[in-house]
Amino acid sequence: MEMLTVDKLGRILLPKALRDALGLRAGARLLAVELDGRLVLQAVDAETLLRQVRKDLQGTDVERITREIRDEVELEARAHIAEVLAGHERPRGGDPTAAAPDRKSSPRRDRPGR
Repeated sequence: MEMLTVDKLGRILLPKALRDALGLRAGARLLAVELDGRLVLQAVDAETLLRQVRKDLQGTDVERITREIRDEVELEARAHIAEVLAGHERPRGGDPTAAAPDRKSSPRRDRPGR
């Protein structure tokens, strides 16, 4: 059993003997889980993690869940867009179909003699 210290950046140094015993090398990925007030570290690799995710999702309709999430996000986006557009409505009484004045053909009143 080893006593470890967490530094001010939250890092923990695993002693070399422990790393060697577990086959941990630089860049090894560890899954950290709090379990009943204890910190549990589990070495994982991509294949192990993928197998676990597949096992956990077995029997789950992932495509249906993806569609539901996509639909929900789209509804929220549409509501947000409608809210933003509502804040930019034209003032009442104005003709929304009226064309904007052509600035090139309008006489300039701010410069005398032109």
